[in-house]
Amino acid sequence: KMKKTNAFTLVELLVVISIIAILLAILMPALQSARNQAKRVICGSNVKQMGLGLVTYANQNDNKMPSHQKTSYIYLWDIATPTIDAITRQLGAKDPNSIKKFFYCPNASRQVLTEKLINQYWQRSRGGSYDYRVVGYFFLLKRPKGYDNIELLKTQPTVLVDRIDMSKASSNELITDMVLGLKTSKGMKWDYVEQVRNQPMPTNHLSKIKNGSLSGQPIGGQVIFVDQHLEWRPFNKMQKRADGDAGIEMWF
Repeated sequence: KMKKTNAFTLVELLVVISIIAILLAILMPALQSARNQAKRVICGSNVKQMGLGLVTYANQNDNKMPSHQKTSYIYLWDIATPTIDAITRQLGAKDPNSIKKFFYCPNASRQVLTEKLINQYWQRSRGGSYDYRVVGYFFLLKRPKGYDNIELLKTQPTVLVDRIDMSKASSNELITDMVLGLKTSKGMKWDYVEQVRNQPMPTNHLSKIKNGSLSGQPIGGQVIFVDQHLEWRPFNKMQKRADGDAGIEMWF
């Protein structure tokens, strides 16, 4: 008599493989969603830490924010090096490079916002009296008048912050996630715009995953206010607040 074996038949093996593939197909979107949720939490922590650095500086300097008044740039993602340095000191770090990760959203498209590109944005460039760095958030600090590379919309007024003892501190934004749109002949483009140092800069917290990268419409963004309370603002609650060069729109 032939002895029975416990080996799988080819059909049984294929069935097991099919079941595993189905389970992975079911679980992967949930795992990806959980991963993105975790990144959203980290992003909120980043914004909270940067806001804390600014407010701590102001508390030690007669309620005044670091100055952006001697610069010839006013894009909301251009941050004067003295401001970066002030945040660094208040967070207890000696070297701005050691906290660089705080200034870029972990839930931006990594196929666009690569480590190489982050390093390029982080390099100091000259603008007026101060040099500056390009970061991945909007800093709503008061900027000089008379420059035309950004237009704050009067229909949705934005108060740029220079003091923390301002009125309506609980409703005035201090730092927000960067949501950039670009008008094209095919409609709005959200995944990235190519106007930041002639390099692509992606919107944070896009809605879809394609080839491992975020794309589609934004789902929202973190907002920290002057009084230091943090909110997640869904995209349907956002409005276009500023226009930039070449059709760039800034939403928060």
